[in-house]
Amino acid sequence: MKPLIRIFIMLIVCTMWQVTSAQSVSQVIAHRGAWKVEGLPQNSIASLHRAIELGCAGTEFDVHLTKDDVLVVNHDNDFYGIDIGTATYAELLAKKLPNGEAIPTAEAYLREGMKQQKTKLIYELKTSKLGKERTLHSADLSVALVKRLGAEDMVEYIAFDYDACKRIVELDPNAKVYYLNSDLPPAQLKQDGLAGPDYHFNAFKQNPTWIKEAHDLGLAVNAWTVNTEDEMRNLLNQHVEFITTDEPALLFDVIDRFNAEQHTREFNVATYNIRYDAASDTGNLWKDRSPHLAQLIKFHGFDIFGTQEGLKHQLEDLSGMLPGYAYIGVGRNDGKDGGEHSAIFFRTDRFEVVKKGDFWLAENTEIPNKGWDAVLPRICTWGLFKDKQTGFEFFLFNAHFDHRGVEARKESAKLIVKKAHELGAGIPMIIMGDFNVDQHNESYRVLNEGGEVTDAYELAAVRYAPSPTFTGFDVKRKGDSRIDHIFLSKPFDVTRYGILTDSYEGKTPSDHFPVMATVRY
Repeated sequence: MKPLIRIFIMLIVCTMWQVTSAQSVSQVIAHRGAWKVEGLPQNSIASLHRAIELGCAGTEFDVHLTKDDVLVVNHDNDFYGIDIGTATYAELLAKKLPNGEAIPTAEAYLREGMKQQKTKLIYELKTSKLGKERTLHSADLSVALVKRLGAEDMVEYIAFDYDACKRIVELDPNAKVYYLNSDLPPAQLKQDGLAGPDYHFNAFKQNPTWIKEAHDLGLAVNAWTVNTEDEMRNLLNQHVEFITTDEPALLFDVIDRFNAEQHTREFNVATYNIRYDAASDTGNLWKDRSPHLAQLIKFHGFDIFGTQEGLKHQLEDLSGMLPGYAYIGVGRNDGKDGGEHSAIFFRTDRFEVVKKGDFWLAENTEIPNKGWDAVLPRICTWGLFKDKQTGFEFFLFNAHFDHRGVEARKESAKLIVKKAHELGAGIPMIIMGDFNVDQHNESYRVLNEGGEVTDAYELAAVRYAPSPTFTGFDVKRKGDSRIDHIFLSKPFDVTRYGILTDSYEGKTPSDHFPVMATVRY
């Protein structure tokens, strides 16, 4: 790949990550238009205009079918006492909305909405009380109308009648159709070609896995009708794509404040095996690759990160190239400067060290020694860190597990969790490092399935993992094996996860790619 193309792709990826991490993905859908603040009639052309003026991502409107097959916009089955399903459109014109508008036809509403391109038109197909046949006929006419107007890109459909949803998908396989009735799991919707669930917010409380299940299936999620700040925040925390509300102005304000707060409570954490300074690494000597390694760290904005294999002089070199960072950690050979370190670097303007320490991954954790069936002494460095912006405290444990000792790796995983409880039970924790086993290994499962912590890869809303984490300095190495991991306890959430495959002159700064996660708490 040519250098300029590689740089361009990196810039695109980084820009996408910045947007994802900085902003809530949830968008505002005005329920029956934006009517409440100014007292406009629901489902009126005036409330449509107001939703557009507010910048809503979409405005929902309700569509019934008259006796003479005219699609009209109104929520209830009757329009000021006139039953819509058994009346003609001409009979409905005898009544007016409070602002003087006649009951809008779906065609008039769509034509008005199509005068702009930013606010989607969320077409709710109402269930006919005259029976299934009439409901499906309404679906047929609705899809035909949208196609005749060329409004396919502007319209998304919602309905309580599941057969009507499936009929719309049958008539227009490219249409985005959401189901409203809150009684089917996401997998069923996926199987039938729907775009996702559009359920009452209480349905997601009663089925707390459905939002994640929908996202894992590639479905979008909408929740209705959400009118309080607490419920809005709950859904924002779960990254639903859309929130339908009678209070769009309030929701915009909540999203703005939520995003500002999330930015404050967000940081980049990473693990990086920097490869010890080996004279035998011809073509990949530390003196040549270390400047690129430091630039990678600065470019991607690591706020706190663990290193493995670093010798004392390497850590000092990095410290000199990373102004604004400090590090903690001792050598595994003597508890001072000797041997490889599992050091933790952190931005001093963001974090302070409340407590710190080191222990050996062995039966005797207090002195340098080899544990269980390990062939080398292994050390874990830990710190209790405080976020200066919020006062939030968390433990970070950084380790390098043995490359041969099967029992040592399993026992080391258990030991770190045990130490975390001894040091401060209930305090959030991050466990990271080079574990020398990938995601399919039993030692990995000790941590990931132990109920204490979860792999950041699994928690991430956005994943970038194009390569294995260990490369042996081979930039072209392929596979999905991840032996470098970041595990997190609650309340951490992960917005993005990446194996950062940066290179220079066809080389990598280390024989491992760094793993980075953007986390929130």
